[in-house]
Amino acid sequence: MHDLRIREFRKKAGMSQRQLAEATGIEQSCVSRIERGLQGVTLAQLAKISEALQVSIPRLIGLSKR
Repeated sequence: MHDLRIREFRKKAGMSQRQLAEATGIEQSCVSRIERGLQGVTLAQLAKISEALQVSIPRLIGLSKR
């Protein structure tokens, strides 16, 4: 698994976990576990997070710097 950078991009966007949860429909506790690497993330969840943070999926998972 690649290094998820969700927390980094969420903070850059000035969003709390709660705000990201509300924007994606993913429970805040789930967002927290995903960010800490305690829970896997589905492609559907990644797509929602990517859209909410306006960051590509490859950037979120550390595959791309652009």
